[in-house]
Amino acid sequence: ASVRGLGLLLAAELDGIPSAVVTERALANGLVVNNVTPTAIRLAPPLLVTDEEIDRALAILTEVLST
Repeated sequence: ASVRGLGLLLAAELDGIPSAVVTERALANGLVVNNVTPTAIRLAPPLLVTDEEIDRALAILTEVLST
């Protein structure tokens, strides 16, 4: 639904899916995120994250959110 944050530390507000479910599914696919509220997840990649790692993370999130 929305994204907030500064720099690489971001929170994504979800619409219609509990953050605990997204966190569990993401972790099962190799992406570590945490649920900071019942409707938001936190993304906190390292400062040295590569473009390929970002692309992979987005692919995992896209898959998780579409199921």
